[in-house]
Amino acid sequence: MPVSDIVEAMVKMKRDGKIRCYGSSNWSIPRMLEAAEYCDSQGYDRFVINEIEMSVANLTTDNSDVGKWLDNDYIAYHRESMVPVGAYSPSAGGIFVKYLRDGNTEAWDNRHKRDFATEHNFEVARRLDRLSKETGFSVVQLQLAWVMSSPYGFPSFPIIGCRTVKQLEDSLGAVEANLTDDMIKYLTVPF
Repeated sequence: MPVSDIVEAMVKMKRDGKIRCYGSSNWSIPRMLEAAEYCDSQGYDRFVINEIEMSVANLTTDNSDVGKWLDNDYIAYHRESMVPVGAYSPSAGGIFVKYLRDGNTEAWDNRHKRDFATEHNFEVARRLDRLSKETGFSVVQLQLAWVMSSPYGFPSFPIIGCRTVKQLEDSLGAVEANLTDDMIKYLTVPF
């Protein structure tokens, strides 16, 4: 579907009072740039957010697949555009909690084994564990706090998806976990 058709539909919904603003989810960088150019040419507001997978983990998946994740190209795009990120899967599907609980990846589903089973992510797990023990915040709270800290210099916030009240309460505790710059750097393991 052409970007112009999507933008026109969203602009109409905004004019009709059905939405206040609009953004994208899992769009490629060229498609987002095309949308920004189209909005500018028509005098429309640009997208106010991009929903993309973002966590302290590093994925190994080719970013040309349907789902998109915050890799170095997306980091550069967001730094340049300052379009905020709505980060889905900010706790990486629970891989760090499961890895630290079990000491292995056996509880991970096939997608997580394929996309996350790397030495980089095992090091992130060890760092989350150390920091959790030092601060008293849970591994999940530290992951969410890391996203909320805007570690790459553009606004970002986590979109949480909890299955239980206990998980929700744990996730909401992340607002108390004010990470220092040193903590953010410690968790931001270069890929």
